[in-house]
Amino acid sequence: KGVPPLAEAARCRPGLASVVAGHFDPADRWVRAWRAAAPPNVTFTGRLARGALRDLYARAHVYVQLSLHEGFGVAVAEGLGAGCVPVVTPLPSLVWIAGSASEPVAGDAGPAVIAGALDRALARQPPPDCAPELERRYGMDARRAALSAMVRRYAPARS
Repeated sequence: KGVPPLAEAARCRPGLASVVAGHFDPADRWVRAWRAAAPPNVTFTGRLARGALRDLYARAHVYVQLSLHEGFGVAVAEGLGAGCVPVVTPLPSLVWIAGSASEPVAGDAGPAVIAGALDRALARQPPPDCAPELERRYGMDARRAALSAMVRRYAPARS
């Protein structure tokens, strides 16, 4: 979500490798347009198996989700659980998950503003193991507790 603005921000930071992971229908004309317009420092992986996705999160320092609408930020929680600093639009569902660990950026922000948020996120220390914080913030609500358990299960071990 938010692929075109991320690609334009990546163009502002040519030395920064950006990876777009997830299933995109290659027959979709928007997907073809995104891929054709993306700068060379943006890689599209397609759908990844759970282990490959965990490895990608573990290698990343920043997770970006520039959604204009979002029901629940599971991918943000996965990125946090892996120690990524989230760059997110200020949607309640994303800020609710990421809290103060995130670098918010307006949904209509231009490439330079998004690139600035990426710079700030890269300069921050990765969040500590966030599973206890998620549990503290979200209490015993079943959906949230399940999310916390998922983060503990899939987050790489910290040394």
